[in-house]
Amino acid sequence: MYISKFQNNVVKKYNKNIINGQIEIATFPCLCGNDIEEKFTKIYSKDRYGLLCQSVICKDCGLVQLRTRLTDNEYSEFYISDDYRVLYGDKDYLNTYKLKYLDTYNSHILNNLSNIMTENNLNTVLEFGCGGGWKLLPFYEAGYNATGYDYSANLVELGKNNYELNLIQGTASEVKGMYDVIVINHVLEHLTDFFADMNLLMKHLNPNGVIYAGVPNIDNFSRDQFQNAHIYYFSPRTFKYFMSECELELIKFGSDPSGAHMYGVFKQSRGQCGKLPNLHSEYSFMKRKIILGKLKVAIIETLERAGLKEYIKNMYRYIGLKW
Repeated sequence: MYISKFQNNVVKKYNKNIINGQIEIATFPCLCGNDIEEKFTKIYSKDRYGLLCQSVICKDCGLVQLRTRLTDNEYSEFYISDDYRVLYGDKDYLNTYKLKYLDTYNSHILNNLSNIMTENNLNTVLEFGCGGGWKLLPFYEAGYNATGYDYSANLVELGKNNYELNLIQGTASEVKGMYDVIVINHVLEHLTDFFADMNLLMKHLNPNGVIYAGVPNIDNFSRDQFQNAHIYYFSPRTFKYFMSECELELIKFGSDPSGAHMYGVFKQSRGQCGKLPNLHSEYSFMKRKIILGKLKVAIIETLERAGLKEYIKNMYRYIGLKW
């Protein structure tokens, strides 16, 4: 993947700090409880930009994840300082993010929830990990009582100053109030303590409320998905299973407009989740997908070096095939 000179310098500094011990990393068990080194298969030792982090697949449940990664405190600093957005975007990220409010893609969460909210008279909305509130803006404009929390003080101020959104800088432990709807869009894959963080958020959900969770779908394997900030890479099976482990029952499932990501709408199950996905064959299934995905990545990189990628891509489109 191409990265700018600025991003490349950030990557070099970051890796140097890891090697020197200035950035703390540690090894963590799988969500299923597996912590035996031999029961993990390595996928990559670096992320898409070259940042040091070990992605693996668990042989017990098939969950793709980071095995060796930043500690909880390091991740908190990573998000609060906005190093995350600078690294994966640009040093001028605030001006870039202003354009996000104009994206019609923002309304897809409200569209997926509107019938459920109307039928169940759900009015108060919390988005945790809201960024500058661009996905929360459609709820606000539709008249819902909408509140957002995010680690980034700069993005919180962006939404407050430009759109008068009710945004608060804070972590999951700092959330206050009760809500009918909790939106955690592209947040689950970042949670450093998955079950504890989910438990914190669920304490703010009203009894008849719902949780909307959107995540990347690793079934659509891509090298671009792998980044040091993504701790978990869910398939539809592992997504549904581990949400059920949080005593959440799936009531709606689908893909976002891009087709690369998926979402689920959940209600509190109180231990009654019905039939759960069987993960016994998940490892072998995902291992095949990863092998084929890495082969595709290698072919594309070879085409790029030969200057043929766009030509082949256009041929695919011409004959009606998906690239």
